[in-house]
Amino acid sequence: MQSSLYQPIYGETSHKNLKEFEKRIEIIKQHIPDGSSVIDIGCNYGWNCFKLSENKTLKITGVDEFPERTKMSGNELYYFLANKTIKKYGITNVKILIGGPPAYQKHDYGIATYILHHYLKDPQKLSKGLNEDGQKLNKAIQQSANKLILQIRHKDHDQHIPFYESIGYTNLKQIDSWTCERGSGCCNGILKSPLIIGEALEK
Repeated sequence: MQSSLYQPIYGETSHKNLKEFEKRIEIIKQHIPDGSSVIDIGCNYGWNCFKLSENKTLKITGVDEFPERTKMSGNELYYFLANKTIKKYGITNVKILIGGPPAYQKHDYGIATYILHHYLKDPQKLSKGLNEDGQKLNKAIQQSANKLILQIRHKDHDQHIPFYESIGYTNLKQIDSWTCERGSGCCNGILKSPLIIGEALEK
């Protein structure tokens, strides 16, 4: 199942970021104890969920609003593909849902990777904080889990933890740094993006 999970998204399993995807989820696995409930917010196609599902003691929920994808034809829907994968591989400990805040229920662990940077007041400056929609989303993320694994894509590498502190997180610790190759946006090339675990001040 390992190589097949990425096929619906990238077409070829030799995609340049595939090894980094695998590395990231292996690091995340190390920080989620057996028997935990997990929510992946902004799950996209669900690859984090499916890799975590290899630990059969975990109960995993992936949720995304899929806004731009609901207009696509059936076979191109990420939601459709995710649930097709669940059926194909007989995955019993994952469910993929369509929905946004405040529809997130409380879990032991939450994953919010590569979503909050879409809601910055100034895409070039983490210090400016989140816009109004981002603040609402962040509140929902904080309320979704006791512990959270966080990651954003932004060039200000040394400002990621201060950014999270400024929007209501505590006990933050960097657990890895993911290399992402992107040709545009706030990355503008190869980027080392910190993977951080922490807790919300307001639970």
